[in-house]
Amino acid sequence: MKKYIYGLAALFAVALMLAVPSMAIAQQAQTRGTTEQSKALTGQLSKNDDGGYVLTEQASGDSVRLQGSEEDLAKHVDSTVTVTGTWKTDKDGDYFQVQSVSAPSDKPMK
Repeated sequence: MKKYIYGLAALFAVALMLAVPSMAIAQQAQTRGTTEQSKALTGQLSKNDDGGYVLTEQASGDSVRLQGSEEDLAKHVDSTVTVTGTWKTDKDGDYFQVQSVSAPSDKPMK
């Protein structure tokens, strides 16, 4: 009987270990907005050393990795922009897939 109880306890522990990380990932995705819902972010657009684009969000100061049209992003480097798009995830983590870029002001943020 003890073996049966220990076996059930071990099975429960393994199931719990598998369930908790998947719930955390789902919650993180929901919090970050990784659904296909379109979002808008505003901030300072810059180009990093590896040629990618980063938006420093005006509201939070967080840096957001961007992917999108080279032509659209390149003409707004060092400007305050609003980008519209969706959150995605790849092997390097979360990024924002840009669908459009608008420049309410072409003056850099201070």
